[in-house]
Amino acid sequence: MRILIFLFCIIISAFSCLNQLDLNGVFDEKIIIEGRILKGEKAQVIITKSISKTDDNLFPIISDAIVTLSSNDLTEQLNYVGDGRYESAEIIGSIGQTYNITVALGGESYIAKSTMPEQGVWIDSLGFPEPIEFDTSNFVPTLAIQPFLQNTSKNTNFGFLRLHINDSLVNNPQYLFFNDRFRNTDFSWTKDTVFQGANLVVQLFQTDSIINEYFYEVNRLNEQINLVGLTIAPPTDLKGNFNNGALGYFGAMIREEKSKILGN
Repeated sequence: MRILIFLFCIIISAFSCLNQLDLNGVFDEKIIIEGRILKGEKAQVIITKSISKTDDNLFPIISDAIVTLSSNDLTEQLNYVGDGRYESAEIIGSIGQTYNITVALGGESYIAKSTMPEQGVWIDSLGFPEPIEFDTSNFVPTLAIQPFLQNTSKNTNFGFLRLHINDSLVNNPQYLFFNDRFRNTDFSWTKDTVFQGANLVVQLFQTDSIINEYFYEVNRLNEQINLVGLTIAPPTDLKGNFNNGALGYFGAMIREEKSKILGN
């Protein structure tokens, strides 16, 4: 059973197009590695395997892999903490650092690397495209929430945003993707029946183009996703950044958030 750890209308006008994915292709048993390291946090990795192309939640966990993470002069073997999860103890996410990960399993090695980008996109504020009018029971029948972003970098930036209302992830849509050609007016979520005093929290994740394209394609196939934790086996032609046929990804990401209490 997969553990849902997190942490994605889609804005993708300048993303490079990937080949159309074949969901009816043959699904051999594959290793699935899903991991990330966030700025200021430890690395977390889940390793499972796919055994079906149709059944949900059939992802046997892998508990005997040797997972090695390195950055600069630091190298450590990640600790197994249960439920297919591995975590670093010493290496913490840092801007500008390149992280190399190796998963050794059954005589095979699976390697990926990711560099945490400089942060160039920020959440300036949260707004509402339409005037807010509370019902007699102090709720808004339909609420549109719009994040306003700032771009402070000359570099190309890639990432996505997601919205929680009172700790529940909003799925309309679940993730908003951006690159440097975004327009703030294109970003919004809609949610029915939101009460006054609700806590609105927008999270922004910035990463590299390969990881962003990976999540865009996963989101296109299955809107109910999380940063780590798929509900269906990914197709074999969904390109992540691991070699040797492993499915999934390892990404270095920056996460920031902006919150607002509705009605305050």
